[in-house]
Amino acid sequence: MIHRMQLVELEDLPWLPASLRDMATDYLQMLLHISNPYATIAPHLRRAMDAAGGGRVLDLASGGGGPWARLLPLIAAGGAPAHVTLSDRYPNSEAFAQACRRFPGVVDACHEPVDATRVPPGLAGLRTIFSAFHHFPPNLGRAIIADAVRQGRGIAIFEATQRDVATIAAMLLTPLLVWLLTPLIRPLTPARLMLTYLLPVIPAIVLFDGLVSCLRSYTADELRALVDRVEGAEGYRWEIGEEPALGSPLKITYCVGVPR
Repeated sequence: MIHRMQLVELEDLPWLPASLRDMATDYLQMLLHISNPYATIAPHLRRAMDAAGGGRVLDLASGGGGPWARLLPLIAAGGAPAHVTLSDRYPNSEAFAQACRRFPGVVDACHEPVDATRVPPGLAGLRTIFSAFHHFPPNLGRAIIADAVRQGRGIAIFEATQRDVATIAAMLLTPLLVWLLTPLIRPLTPARLMLTYLLPVIPAIVLFDGLVSCLRSYTADELRALVDRVEGAEGYRWEIGEEPALGSPLKITYCVGVPR
């Protein structure tokens, strides 16, 4: 049984101005870059890429670009060079463009909206989802996994939030972190400065969404229950569990499936 709470994050709402959504995801991107929590799951990702038959990755729900700036060197060092395509239902075009410029020939982006439950067949590769699967209620989470299985694609889901007291308590530091990290974000526009320091709209959005993210997060057992209800999942090899986050008392939940 799945006990997570299906609440609503502000960045999921279609009426939220794209500029505010992008500023929030820009902060999350910087936090991922500084803290590098997903370094611990690089071996899982390398194995999935090898089993999926190549280095092509389709990153779903990429937000501000995902953890790839830190993960790509780790993957390449392990002998698995990658080509990553970023995608999202609400593409952050500027963040995607920055990632493409930083990793020419390695990272590209789909600038049209991509529905993770119905991915166009032309978008090939191992499907990855970082820090976003909790946005989807069980029926849509199951649909995401089922779409990958139906198209014969590998899928790798990684979550840095958990539904526990320690993670929720850590999330209360979000406003302070937003204030500290914003000067590192580019472009550092007057609007970003005003909505962070003078009118703390961005810290409020990120704090609210962060707390809701924890309450919406799936446990490893709940992810396993979703997989068990997907037709054809028995034809996949699954790794589902938790890994300690790098340099943190928190954990990374993962669900990785590749065709047998």
